[in-house]
Amino acid sequence: MASGAAPLNGTISSGPSDSWICPTGSYLYQIYGNASKLIGYAIQPDGSLEEITSATIPYNSPQGLAGF
Repeated sequence: MASGAAPLNGTISSGPSDSWICPTGSYLYQIYGNASKLIGYAIQPDGSLEEITSATIPYNSPQGLAGF
């Protein structure tokens, strides 16, 4: 899975504040509160991640991914 230690796309340098994997295990979503980003990945058969979407979210929002 993605490591929070390395910058993601050269823009995000802090780790995710919340993560959620869909029930089928096909997608991973992570919130990066310090970067105001929600990023979605497709989980590949070998376990690697392919970024498929991202969205701007409020900076350090207290909202998590519960209830997705």
